[in-house]
Amino acid sequence: MNNHPDNRHRSRWGAGRRHVSGSGGGGHLIFTGLNNLSVQDGKDSKRIIALLESLHSLMEMNKSSITTTKQDNGTVFGDFSQELSRLNQFLFDIKTLLNNNNVENYQYHCDLFRLQNLLLKSFNILLKTTKIIDESPLYGDILEHLIDYLIQMKIIICKSSGQQRNDDNIIVTLNQSCLLLLKCIYLLCSKFTISYGNNLRKTNVSGKLIGILRCFMFYGLNKYDLESYPVNLYPSPISQFMMKDNGGLNSKKRRNNSNRFDDDEIFDEIHNNNSPNLSTSEYSSSELDESISTTTADTMTIRREFQNKKSFVKIRMFAYECLRTSLDVFDIRTIFGFWSFLFPDSSSSWPYDQQFSLLTTISNDTSNRNNCSILILVYKVLSLIVSITPYHKINDNILNQLFSQNSYLIDNKVTQIKNLSLALYVKIFSMQMIPSYLELWIIETKIGCDTMNKIFIQCYEFIDNQDYILLIIESIKLFISILRHSQFAIRLLSMKTINFNIHTLCMDLSIRIVEMDKAFNNSVLQTLMCKFIHTIGTFLKDLSSDDKLEIFPNHESRIEFIKEWYLKIIDSKIFYQALVEQDMAIVQNSSQITMINVISLIPEKVFVRFDQKIRFNIISILISLSKIDHDDNQQRPETVDNDDDENELWIYTKSTSIRCLSILQSYDCFVEDLVLIMDLIDICLDVFHDDDDESNHSYRRMAKKKQIFLFEHTLWALANILDCVKKNQLETIMEYSFLIRIGHIMEKLYTEITHHTDDMFINLVRNSSIIIYLILCKQNSHCFSDSDLAMFHRNKSHNDDEIDQSNIQMIIKHMYEILAKKKSYKLQWNICIGFSYLFPMENFIKLCGVDMIEHIMDTLYQTFLNTVNHKVQSYSIYTISCIYELNIFQKHLSKLWSSLIEKFIDNLLIVPIHNRRTWLDRFAIAIEKFFNEYVQQQQQQQNDDDDVQKNCRKLAEFLAMEIGMKNSDFDDEIRNKLEMLYNIVTNKQTKKNENF
Repeated sequence: MNNHPDNRHRSRWGAGRRHVSGSGGGGHLIFTGLNNLSVQDGKDSKRIIALLESLHSLMEMNKSSITTTKQDNGTVFGDFSQELSRLNQFLFDIKTLLNNNNVENYQYHCDLFRLQNLLLKSFNILLKTTKIIDESPLYGDILEHLIDYLIQMKIIICKSSGQQRNDDNIIVTLNQSCLLLLKCIYLLCSKFTISYGNNLRKTNVSGKLIGILRCFMFYGLNKYDLESYPVNLYPSPISQFMMKDNGGLNSKKRRNNSNRFDDDEIFDEIHNNNSPNLSTSEYSSSELDESISTTTADTMTIRREFQNKKSFVKIRMFAYECLRTSLDVFDIRTIFGFWSFLFPDSSSSWPYDQQFSLLTTISNDTSNRNNCSILILVYKVLSLIVSITPYHKINDNILNQLFSQNSYLIDNKVTQIKNLSLALYVKIFSMQMIPSYLELWIIETKIGCDTMNKIFIQCYEFIDNQDYILLIIESIKLFISILRHSQFAIRLLSMKTINFNIHTLCMDLSIRIVEMDKAFNNSVLQTLMCKFIHTIGTFLKDLSSDDKLEIFPNHESRIEFIKEWYLKIIDSKIFYQALVEQDMAIVQNSSQITMINVISLIPEKVFVRFDQKIRFNIISILISLSKIDHDDNQQRPETVDNDDDENELWIYTKSTSIRCLSILQSYDCFVEDLVLIMDLIDICLDVFHDDDDESNHSYRRMAKKKQIFLFEHTLWALANILDCVKKNQLETIMEYSFLIRIGHIMEKLYTEITHHTDDMFINLVRNSSIIIYLILCKQNSHCFSDSDLAMFHRNKSHNDDEIDQSNIQMIIKHMYEILAKKKSYKLQWNICIGFSYLFPMENFIKLCGVDMIEHIMDTLYQTFLNTVNHKVQSYSIYTISCIYELNIFQKHLSKLWSSLIEKFIDNLLIVPIHNRRTWLDRFAIAIEKFFNEYVQQQQQQQNDDDDVQKNCRKLAEFLAMEIGMKNSDFDDEIRNKLEMLYNIVTNKQTKKNENF
């Protein structure tokens, strides 16, 4: 802080000024003169004031021409860090003098305050014109010093206000200093990169900054006691303030302060019994009108009073602005513990702590001119608070008060305030979970219901009037955020006291929004409109599977209602333009994709009730969209490096359409439609097939992001289609050559796809295992078509058989190698599932051969031993037990049985309760298989002393102990399964065991 600039740095400012404006030599001379003076000397102080007045005049006159320039020698002008350091030193000296002198020495302090204001004005202009340089510790030191200085100003104001012989001129001067200090703090926080290497120092500075900002956020409000609020906060979820004695001198001080501007009353129109926690403390903007006329004799007193009122508003506004920019300096983790002071603590015994909060400021602002600016800043701060505050750590009433008081501004005459009020509600409902106390307050209290009614009525009006697009957008966002909390939305829709029901939402509001012409001229509104439709579709899908009937009288009426809503959407303009006409000049690609996703949300119970013609039209539209490529749109460049290339947006439409088709194909009305199944498989294979012909589009050479998106969706869709074929045994009527072709393409994908992801591998192994299963089932069934028989008996050679087997073996090899290398749990258990329905097939064992089966078994066994995921663990041992004949693993059975018992005993009690039932099912099947085919053979050989029998007794003892435990967390179903497993191990045959 005591650094003095050398001649080189001092001349830089003057030279830069000469280079830019031709008058910078004066600045150089002024700083040269300042370097030789001290504020501690009375004569020097007068010279410093004179020099600063000249400096300030010079800077004000030429500040518009001060720019960052660069000379031929590389010198950069505009870096005034050394000059800032010198002015900072002067401020530090003044601060020291103010600390060491009596506050009653008015004349001496007036001189210091005059000098201080000139320094701060010059400091402010230098901060504005200083070039933004790399991170420097200087600015962190300056910020901390300015905060300390602002704290000192607060202390001096409190002392000055308490003096019997009060001079209003000092208060006016102090207010000007506070305003200048806040401006400087704001510029430092918003313009420069400030860092503190020491986390303890960062927390300390953060506490001081937010603490002093809290003091000035309510500065000038009626009955506000500045002295009662601390200047240094600590991270805590409770309010922080100073307890003061209600009697004696302090109460007189509060009375004196509160009577200072008793005539300030605002918001008279909302002061009624239904407006809780309202204060009469904010100033009306009309009182700040500089044209105000007075007829009193004491014009100077009134002018000073008016100047104070004007300063109070500006100080509060810059305090909010500094608070908002504090996140640029201190990360959320450092600062969130200090946010609590912005909320009142209802359990607090200090009467004014609840009154002076941001909530009060929202409720008691006229929202005109200057105060409107303050309110906008308050909303920005509150938006940050709602986003980052852990509400479970703060008093329950916080959001309730915020929710209620914010509603008074939703019908404000200023459009921006209306918009911000709605935006704050959107933030509240956009939380991952609505706090239970807020949900109960809204639903179970009269004021909560009234507040929600007011919000909904205003949103309906905004959407009906269509005057302001921003208000329409925020209203739609609010409905979306509410519907995403489905259980809360259901409770709202079932309440008769709230003007929000399912018919109004779906048949009235959503249709009005869908048919809104403005949506086709405004991209943001169009995107949000489609998002709203999709959100309602998701909500209705949840309703269709929910057994609760609070909203509808019965299940039949619920399904019919959802059907009618979808029919209206299908008949809408956006559906026609996006999916039928596919007019991309009117409809955005994102809107087209969202509408496709809306179709995928149609519940099966609803879809089957559509007229056959409608179902056919939907499938036809989706197939046409799934077949589009670059030839249908605009010619792609040969190489694509930009993932945002507009020419490839069709890829997202194609991918989403394929995915939607696979969902609809799984419905009962299409599940055996072989023509549709074959068409969909061909569409999927066309994505992966890569001809040598350059004219054919190659999806494998597209940009990484788009290739991943297309391949993930297509592989997922193909896996679902093949799984449907497997479940319904449709392979018997499919051509063998077609299945072989799919297997060949799957094998190539393992090595030829340039960009792999875990999701891509998951669906690739799903497809691989299913297609191997279908091929082997086809061979076992002997259900070949004439072309297949001809291929086998006349045209197919021995080499062709070897090629087919080689491709399948390569797929199997890729699967167990991925199982060994990849650590994704979801990928691992999908590979185990694939092997679990291949292992029971005798021709699979023959296809693999002894060596490959050994490799697969060893990989599964190592996965079983090493994984920490219970689902992977149970699937891996279950898959081993699914082998066609357990004796194939004869030499490994002893260690397998030992590991099986050990893992079962170690993990039964630590498996999460929601996973325990399925985990136990798979382990029980494995134990039964090993016991019947291995342990019993050992018992027949009377090998009672070996490890096999020891493990068997160990398991029986463990099961007996767990079954006998009365206080365990096992439910009846799990306890019954353990009893049946105990009967198997102990050779006790019961009726329960037969069922098991």
